[in-house]
Amino acid sequence: MWCSRKQGPIAAVKFGESVLRRASEMKRVTDPHPLHWANFLDCVKTRQRPNSDVEKCFRSSAACLLGNIAYRSHSLVDWDDRNKTVLQKDVEKYLHRDYRSPWKLQV
Repeated sequence: MWCSRKQGPIAAVKFGESVLRRASEMKRVTDPHPLHWANFLDCVKTRQRPNSDVEKCFRSSAACLLGNIAYRSHSLVDWDDRNKTVLQKDVEKYLHRDYRSPWKLQV
């Protein structure tokens, strides 16, 4: 969404349609999950990309996780996007976690 000023128009997307509305006309949604699911099912039918595309979500999640790693390790973190890893060997330990028995992550 964008807003040109406090009382200005807001761009809203509803099931693939772009609609301009004022902030006062927008209804507050208490549970956004049904809209998310509806968008996903619509994209399964139409073969379009969903609003929450996995590539976009991965990049935004990775940025937050790398920020946490930099904070915890007290160092700068260089991300190797091709190999999906960090370049500093001493920071790699923050990319993985030890699981309690009997849980395992098998990739």
